[in-house]
Amino acid sequence: MHIKNYELRDMEIQGMPCKNWAGVGIQGMPCKNRPNDRSQITKRVKPAFHYPLMRKLEACDTFSIFHSPFSILHFLLLALVLASCIKPLQQSSDRYVVLSPEIAEMLACLGVSDRIVGITAECDYPPELQNIQSVGNFGQFSLERIIALNPSVVFTTALEQNEITAQLNRLNISTYQFYPQSIEEMIAMIDSLGVIVGKEATADSLSRYLSDRFEGFRQLSQSRTNKSKVYIEIYGNPIMSADNSSYLGQLLEYAGVENIFPSLIRDYARVNAEDVVILNPDVIILTYPGVSVDDVKNRKGWGDINAVLNGKIYTIDDVNPDLILRAGARNIEGIEKLMRIVYE
Repeated sequence: MHIKNYELRDMEIQGMPCKNWAGVGIQGMPCKNRPNDRSQITKRVKPAFHYPLMRKLEACDTFSIFHSPFSILHFLLLALVLASCIKPLQQSSDRYVVLSPEIAEMLACLGVSDRIVGITAECDYPPELQNIQSVGNFGQFSLERIIALNPSVVFTTALEQNEITAQLNRLNISTYQFYPQSIEEMIAMIDSLGVIVGKEATADSLSRYLSDRFEGFRQLSQSRTNKSKVYIEIYGNPIMSADNSSYLGQLLEYAGVENIFPSLIRDYARVNAEDVVILNPDVIILTYPGVSVDDVKNRKGWGDINAVLNGKIYTIDDVNPDLILRAGARNIEGIEKLMRIVYE
């Protein structure tokens, strides 16, 4: 069945909410009522997802604040499930080409990485994906390679991939496009992917687990007083940052920190170096390669910034940018890392 791209808003697919989700096309899928607010669901659920991505589930972690139905025993059981269920349990004739590293991670998490026959160079996690044939990079693809792989489904994202998505649709190749711009949309993406690949129960367990963890972070963030001010730099020439409306900005809020640029002209936008000095962040986080701590210290006028004076400058050697720049389940690890470097 050829799937056209269109928007899903305020509807549920097989009981999985896709509220405020745009950019996914799904036809002919039954819906049923279920509470839209996952934070209100209190039923005990033992996640059954295939998830090598979240390998650091530490029940005693200082920053793992559980306002959840999970006990330490549940997490021990979860660790056993993760260790034994990384590989899919059954083979499928489906052939997926995945052009988004976020979607590739989620498909592997759902246990269907063996169905992926083509990826882009950026689809590098989990490591099992690195042996799959590449069809190009994030913004430059070989349409011929994609077609030659005879995919049953192609997964794309937005921005630079809008054109390839349109081309695939014109060729009547089933294509699903996802571009999550919030935590809620990321969780809705997991639910939708579960329906597409026939892993509804696994996706439901994962999305419930993530909702529960994010709710714990939210409550902790709301209770925190005297939040540290953070400047996060996503590019250096020109210097750019992210405001609170961006996906990265939302993760900063869940981490319980104050973004020095809560509002910009766009969610990711250029900022002035002088404004960073005036706003005087307590912590500076750099998410791109090729910049060092000394580079930041030597910027004109930055020597008196609190983060510089107190040695609170962090590069990609300290924080894996994929944990906070890619929308997905590893954001849990990313938030915990942010909390550690800011408040320890």
